[in-house]
Amino acid sequence: MPLDSQTIKSLEDVISTLIAEHMEKAFQELHTRLQNGLREVARTTLVYREVWREEQAYKRDEIVTHEGGIWLALKDSSGNRPGNGEDPAWRLIVKRGERGSSPTIKIDLDGLLTAHYPDGAIREVGSVKQLIADLLIKHGAIPKGDE
Repeated sequence: MPLDSQTIKSLEDVISTLIAEHMEKAFQELHTRLQNGLREVARTTLVYREVWREEQAYKRDEIVTHEGGIWLALKDSSGNRPGNGEDPAWRLIVKRGERGSSPTIKIDLDGLLTAHYPDGAIREVGSVKQLIADLLIKHGAIPKGDE
C-alpha cells in the first residue's frame, strides 16, 4: 500500500530528528575528546634537566642527556636509568652520531699541502707559501699584490 504525502512527511521529520540527535551526540563526544587532547598538548612543556643522575627524580616530559644521547621522560620516575630496557620510562630522541673523519695534512719537499682522508681520498690544499701570503693579506699584515 503506497504511503500518502502526510505519512512520508511525518517519517521524514522523525528520521531527521533522530539523525540530528545522533549527529549532535557524536559531534559533542568528538568535541570533548578534541578539547581534552588540546589541553594535554598545551600542558606539555619540555624541560631540560642536564645530565641524568640516579638520585634525581624526574617528571614526565623532562629531558636529560645520558651516555651521548638525549632522552625524554615518558612518565615520572626516580632511579630509572635511561636505556635500561626493563621499564619504558624513557625514550631516546637523539642518538650520538659517529665521529667525523679528519684528514692528515702532509707537506712535500716543494711546500705543497695535501689532505689525506681515512677513506683514501686525497685533496690538494695548496702551497705553504700561498697559504701564508693569503693569511697575511686577510689580516692586513701586507697589502694585496705585495706577496
